[in-house]
Amino acid sequence: MKLLPSSARLRRRLGILGVVALAGLGIWAWQTAAPPPKKVADAPTDPGPPQLVGQEHQVPLRRADRREINRVLAAFIPAAVERKDPLAAYHLATPEMRKSATLAEWKRGDIPVYPYPAGERRSWTLNFSYPGQVNFDLFVQPKKNADVGPIAFTVEMRRKANDWLVDSFFPTAMFPKPTKTGAGGQPLAQPDLTPGNVKGTSQTGKQRVSTYFFFVPVVMLGLVLLIPLVMFVRGKLREARAERIYAKTPRTMPPLPKPHQRSEPERERERVP
Repeated sequence: MKLLPSSARLRRRLGILGVVALAGLGIWAWQTAAPPPKKVADAPTDPGPPQLVGQEHQVPLRRADRREINRVLAAFIPAAVERKDPLAAYHLATPEMRKSATLAEWKRGDIPVYPYPAGERRSWTLNFSYPGQVNFDLFVQPKKNADVGPIAFTVEMRRKANDWLVDSFFPTAMFPKPTKTGAGGQPLAQPDLTPGNVKGTSQTGKQRVSTYFFFVPVVMLGLVLLIPLVMFVRGKLREARAERIYAKTPRTMPPLPKPHQRSEPERERERVP
């Protein structure tokens, strides 16, 4: 059974159709992998009386709340930042932060928290405090003999029932490791430390595109190059086979028939003067 037609024109057309089909497959795969655009709900147009929205006022942070926040940080940093027990960090996060990754991803450590070899020394400075919500800058020193310098996080925590839970935990700056000469490198800012730059994850802690998706263009390119290569090799094999058959074919003329093997009409024509 022949896989390809014998006509060279049909083979060329099939090759062109194959390239077009592969291009269409690539466009379809890209559109499938790309996340759909978020639909923004239209603002309500029903008229109504104007309403005044009161601005929420900041409140002092009580000492009891500070102690509770320190207790949560002492458990969350080793569990999440150092990746010692990501599942324990899951129970110290708000429901909104938990939804940023699946439970299986939390167990594996694929979470929206920047990994860092955190030491015991840390301090934080309050940015604002509202009822049930605090935001502060956390400064963490690395472990002894770690190959990195100190790091700064911006942390937001919310009170759920009677417990303080971590709502976001993003790095804002990483400082160079001190050296004996006192000279160090440039500190890294927030764009270099966001979860989007950690192991190909987005700010939700999930991968933007599956790793296998990047093999699709390679496979498509390989198929585009493979089709003409297969046709070329097949033509060469057929050409070599024809040459072998031709080489085995005798090139001498067959001998003429002997006189006694000639037919009677032929002998009669020879006797005629």
